[in-house]
Amino acid sequence: MTAQKIFRDLGWTKTNESQCSIIYEKGFRTISFLRNSNDLNIVDSSGHIDMECLKAILQQCKELGWIDN
Repeated sequence: MTAQKIFRDLGWTKTNESQCSIIYEKGFRTISFLRNSNDLNIVDSSGHIDMECLKAILQQCKELGWIDN
């Protein structure tokens, strides 16, 4: 299952995707995946992360090639 599908099933909406970022939103909360030119990759959340959301984050990181399968 893709990260986007997992996020969607959890009620998150992808609101932005560019070469340097992917952003999901749910209400006033955001989860951002940020790519830096110095190979520094960052995941940022505006609030707590439950275990189901963590699974979606890990899947997104795998799809981006940030972590091994």
